Amino acid sequence: MTIQDERTRAKLEADAKRLGLSPNTLEMSRVVGTDALRDIVRDNRRNVHDRPGIIPDASAAAEKPPVGRNGWVEPPKVTDWKPPGLDAFERIMDAQDAHDRRERERRG
Repeated sequence: MTIQDERTRAKLEADAKRLGLSPNTLEMSRVVGTDALRDIVRDNRRNVHDRPGIIPDASAAAEKPPVGRNGWVEPPKVTDWKPPGLDAFERIMDAQDAHDRRERERRG
């Protein structure tokens, strides 16, 4: 670091201490500017449901999760869960079983 960098950093730390902020916070607020920070705060104060969103598929928008009493979503049952790819494994095993049966019939 140069002497100029040290002086700039010392001034930043003194200003931050005077304002009750960390040096990093003060530095970031100087870079971004107050108008951008005001916009961010205003956006985050709005309700999440008021924010515009992107709907990729109209059928997905029409599909709503099952809602139980008091607005809670019913969780899926553990017995209904299947590992991904299970159908493919079952088709492979069925094909191998059929192949093994044909092989036993041929031999025997």
